[in-house]
Amino acid sequence: MITSTDILYEGVRHVCLHVTGEAESSEDESKALKLDISSLLKTPVPYGNPVQTVTDVTLMCASWNTTFNFVRIEWDKSGSDETILLCSGDGYRDFESFGGKHGSGGDGTNDIILTTDGGADGDVYDIFLKFKLEF
Repeated sequence: MITSTDILYEGVRHVCLHVTGEAESSEDESKALKLDISSLLKTPVPYGNPVQTVTDVTLMCASWNTTFNFVRIEWDKSGSDETILLCSGDGYRDFESFGGKHGSGGDGTNDIILTTDGGADGDVYDIFLKFKLEF
């Protein structure tokens, strides 16, 4: 599996990711780390408040194109991961109008992980994700 994860934008309140993958045979990714939230910038809050650390992310919007049966984007939770989005074919979802798609909380790293299903030689995924940072 050939994969890449690029942070296109990392700002005070948002991070935008571009993740891609291509199967070289009948293979799938399983819980592959795509965003380690502990690696995100520690953000100084305006007006001289102390620096805050990112503790979670909220999905604001996503667009994708995939030839896998599906690609699952999840929050990394201890015990049971929580699905954020299930991608198949081409699509776009905008969650901004109601504040984004939030996780249920609980234990875990809240990192973003990805799992594919139905990989065959030459299958690809191309996904853009915009997250709001939570402190």
